[in-house]
Amino acid sequence: MSTGRIDLRTGNLLIDALPESVLQQVRQKVKRVDLTVPQVLSTQGETAENVYFPATALISCRASGGNGEIVEIYSVGREGVADPAAILTGVAAVTAEVQIAGEAYQIKIDDLCGLVRNSMELTGALLKYAYTLAVRMVQATKCAMFHTVKQRLILWLLLAQREHGNDLPCTHQLVADALGTRRATVTTTLNDLKQMGIVERRRGRIHIRSTSELEANACECFHLIKAGSEPDLECGLAASRA
Repeated sequence: MSTGRIDLRTGNLLIDALPESVLQQVRQKVKRVDLTVPQVLSTQGETAENVYFPATALISCRASGGNGEIVEIYSVGREGVADPAAILTGVAAVTAEVQIAGEAYQIKIDDLCGLVRNSMELTGALLKYAYTLAVRMVQATKCAMFHTVKQRLILWLLLAQREHGNDLPCTHQLVADALGTRRATVTTTLNDLKQMGIVERRRGRIHIRSTSELEANACECFHLIKAGSEPDLECGLAASRA
């Protein structure tokens, strides 16, 4: 027998974890959109009008240098929001490009700011995500500077898996662009992981067979990112309410 209640879930874990009353307000402001590869959602340094909460899509957030160099700073899937810094400034801190096609929820920055002003729960959720993102960017930067391509690839795979699942519809070139390395290097490294029984290579896809083995071969960067994924901000939030 139907209860008559509408399922408000979006598939984005940050939004769906909100209390139902707040979730209802958010659902009134967001718009479901289908994202395609290589759609650009915002460009570094330009005015940003919207932010995106992915559901099944994966968004690569990249920074560019003065000579046209591009490096992935982080990727965003169902756990978060693309370019949260734009919420505060209205200017894109990164170039957000669709890495894996799928659904997302678009919201105008002005509308999101209005919701934040009236919801401590939404404010807390965004603060927690901003903290985990900061930890992630610090460790990813360290990994890019000091670790091997294999370690960096494993980190990329583990973070992409958390956001998108075991089956990653992506090409070797896409991964190479994210890591800032050559496609041939990615192919060779994936072959090594395949020989270890950790991944399978399929046309246009990488399938993760063993998460435990992938984590066992990961550098400390992943474990520090994982440890920082559940910050406890209740004390600070309680103090601000008082």
